[in-house]
Amino acid sequence: INIGGGSPDILSSSIERLLDSLTTLPGYTKKTEISIEFSLYSISDEFMNAIDKFDITKVSFGVQTLQPDIRKSLRMPEKLRKMDEICERLSRKIPIVNVDLMTGLPGQTLNSALHDVMFFISHPHINSISSYVFSQGSAPAFIADILSHKVPEPPSQETHASIRLHTYTLLLKNGWNRYGTCTYLDKKKISQDQLEKIAGNECLGAHAYEDYLIGVGSSAISYFPGLRLENISDYNQWMSAINRGALPYNLDKSSIDDQLDMALWGFPLQFRGLSHSNFIKMKERQIITEKQLKTFNEYIEEGLIHLNNNNTYELTITGEIFMGHLVKKLKKEEDQKTIDNYINEGRKIGELIASGKIKKTHNINNRQLDLLKKENPYDITRFNSYLLRDHFYRVNPARTINGSGPESGKQLWNRGRKSFSMGKCHGLGHSGTHILFRSIPNRSGH
Repeated sequence: INIGGGSPDILSSSIERLLDSLTTLPGYTKKTEISIEFSLYSISDEFMNAIDKFDITKVSFGVQTLQPDIRKSLRMPEKLRKMDEICERLSRKIPIVNVDLMTGLPGQTLNSALHDVMFFISHPHINSISSYVFSQGSAPAFIADILSHKVPEPPSQETHASIRLHTYTLLLKNGWNRYGTCTYLDKKKISQDQLEKIAGNECLGAHAYEDYLIGVGSSAISYFPGLRLENISDYNQWMSAINRGALPYNLDKSSIDDQLDMALWGFPLQFRGLSHSNFIKMKERQIITEKQLKTFNEYIEEGLIHLNNNNTYELTITGEIFMGHLVKKLKKEEDQKTIDNYINEGRKIGELIASGKIKKTHNINNRQLDLLKKENPYDITRFNSYLLRDHFYRVNPARTINGSGPESGKQLWNRGRKSFSMGKCHGLGHSGTHILFRSIPNRSGH
């Protein structure tokens, strides 16, 4: 259970109601990891007193960097208010206190990044450090600031790779071990019982096709076998959907692809790695393509992946540096394009801000397509019509339409597709299954 991705501490003492509900869910046991994020600038005594009543595994807060000049360019408070006091207070009851750092920030150097890491390695109340890559593709407002020369340039790729390498080796030299996607723990300060709870998926993504992940709240993502659902990011739109009793999904960003190869390209994100036996099963079932297999073997030859003594494939330190690249390149080619589209979308929004065509607001970073739709209302997001069609066949048995006799799922699909291609179809659905077609405006605006 992870409560975060923002500042859940603003719930104050009401966090207790949420935790009461979560800890009574079927499947919850004393071995279930519960992690909660907070902000140094909004956490209260009421919040800390409330979470003290539960068996919380980990609390986490974001610092990104200690360097005042970089924090200023990112519009973050230059000083970290009461950080030591808050960490000391939380560490009395909660076994793991984690800090989030970032690399690739504007104006960041190798020395400044390592200073940040060493500070927290030596901190008496921090025993977990996450070091993430600052992704410009997920921050259009930042891209706009770079294009407008309002912030310093980020490090070059070579410098950034060096920062990642030295970050990991510094942690290892000080006895810390990888226990998550980009997270290292000081095992000397954490009991074995707590270490065994760690799921290691702090990036909140499914790592295998069989995984189930329920995401609740704006921007949250859910995974089920063969289904990925992304919630609306805009908070007001999300609340509006909830209040109407509607499902708050952003269907443009959702998918019904059967990504049976997820264990292959998802394993770099999982600190437990990929078992050799699971890899062989995917090969035998022809889940992975020859191209994917070739790429995997090339990464072994290049020293990015190795088979350890437990017969499990894991990343080397060099592999960890290029983790995101490995995840992308181990995907099938059509799935790689999805990542490229995500990055290009962020770049496009950044360019629109820099050119003055759209205003920079907090919602800019929500990764929604609304801004691009306004820029080009005739664009339509491509989706896999064959998978959608096959799913439609399965869930729509033969039925009577307007008294004209039975109509199969296949006939219903073809009728809808014909209407859609003519620009007439606004939607089809029956019972609990609804297929939404976005209509394309014609010259008269209909």
